[in-house]
Amino acid sequence: MNSQLYGNTYPIPEYLLKVINAKLISSPNNKGIKRAKNLIKNGTLSYQQMKRIKNFYDHMNGENDILQFELMGGDIMKKFVEKTLLGERTRTSISKKVTEPITNKLNDPNTRAQTGHVTLTEEDDVETDTEPDNEDVEGELSRNALVIIFDNDMRVLILKRSSYPDQWMPNKLSLVGGGIEDSEDPLVAAKRESKEETGIELENIKEFFVIQRDETNVEHLFIAKLPDRYDTYNVTLDKENDGYMWVSSEELTNLNKNQTVPNLLDYIRIAITKYDE
Repeated sequence: MNSQLYGNTYPIPEYLLKVINAKLISSPNNKGIKRAKNLIKNGTLSYQQMKRIKNFYDHMNGENDILQFELMGGDIMKKFVEKTLLGERTRTSISKKVTEPITNKLNDPNTRAQTGHVTLTEEDDVETDTEPDNEDVEGELSRNALVIIFDNDMRVLILKRSSYPDQWMPNKLSLVGGGIEDSEDPLVAAKRESKEETGIELENIKEFFVIQRDETNVEHLFIAKLPDRYDTYNVTLDKENDGYMWVSSEELTNLNKNQTVPNLLDYIRIAITKYDE
């Protein structure tokens, strides 16, 4: 599996949702009803879900499979999935040049906080396939704890991932966080990851939502509020990251999604609305 695409989600075209809904109305009792309803409700597919759909298409057999095929959108869904997968895999196999800076404001010493020497170059968008394309790994549930850390001026701490063999999304901007160990409480994991990745010990921290994008990945999102300004904290990075920045809510609008791990900007925007709760 292309590790860079793990967790990505893709909107299902409106015309395809209408096809699925029409088939759902005409075949309300067939096997595959639950999947069809979920497709309409969610309106999106993850990369892993598309791979499983393609695998189903490639190996379907018998009348029941044909009915499920039609409830998923039939040939229209098949073409959409194949085209999207091909496009994404092609995109990750080439280098893309970064054509705009992270933010113009970050170059201003009055608004730019400590950066840990964050500099994005054209190599930063080079994505390499470090994980074999093996469907077996998709059966394992991945649990992660992510922390959105604010200082008392509403700046958020963003890390820049290191580049080394087998690193997930090297050179991308990310949140503090990582995998939850077996039997570990998500809150404990969030505090542990913060200490390991930044050297900051969190106290005022709360979970604000849990999201499961598919059958293989669960993310626990936390908000942490620091009592002082960013420049009173000494950020100490581990090997997984080689840079960091404190970004204001205004500066977030200048960040490019191509420079971040999936969903980073969306998560931060949601967290900002929860900041004063």
